[in-house]
Parts: sequence; C-alpha cells; structure tokens
Amino acid sequence: MSDIYVDGSNDIVFKSGDLVFTSDYGYGETVKSRLASYLRTFLGEWFLDSKLAPIWGMPYWQRILGDNKPTLLELDTIFRAAILSTEGIERLDELVLNVEQRVLKVTFTATCENGTKLEDIIEIGIGGVN
Repeated sequence: MSDIYVDGSNDIVFKSGDLVFTSDYGYGETVKSRLASYLRTFLGEWFLDSKLAPIWGMPYWQRILGDNKPTLLELDTIFRAAILSTEGIERLDELVLNVEQRVLKVTFTATCENGTKLEDIIEIGIGGVN
C-alpha cells in the first residue's frame, strides 16, 4: 500500500525530479495520507466512483453541510466511523470536534495496526451545527 506523497499544502512532492511516495516515509505516513484523502473528499466527488451508489469520501452534502445541520453527536459518529473504517487504523484514541465561526475542526489521534500513532487536524467550512 502506497500513495503519492503530498505535503501540508496538498502539493505533490518531488525529490530530484522523481515522485515521492508515502511508503518512503513508512507505513504510518501511508495510512495518514489515505485517511486525510478520504476525509477531504466529498462522497461522490471521485471520478471513478459510482454516481448511483458512491462509496469513497465523506457524506458532506448528504449529512453534514447545507440544510442538514447535524448535532455534534451525529458529527462524532460520522467521523468516528470514517476514521475507524480506514484500512490500517486499529483504534481511535482521541476525537475532538470544535465548531468556531462556521468551521468544523476535527482533531484526532489514532493508532495504526503496526503501532504507529497518527495525529491530524482537518478543518471544514460548514453552514451550521445544532
């Protein structure tokens, strides 16, 4: 399992003219990259996904954004399920959701199957949370 490595600005990284892969940084970086990609993708956005029954990405339009206005408990359930369903994640150690000025900040710590700890913060602009 390996993906193209992107930096904190989501730019593809090259080294001496060659693509850099997440496996160059270890298993934990590969899992973190795959999880970040999933959490930043809207359900149905991926061009190879089925238009009738998409499976890749978060249900932002379907359950989070717009008129949906989920509670923090519902958001916790959605993000917890997404993180735990990611290949390579063994357990979710911490999940913190904060809403400030229409921005949902998802902070989490997870443990990979090989014991590597992952920490990340994802920020998503939202319309409102009850």
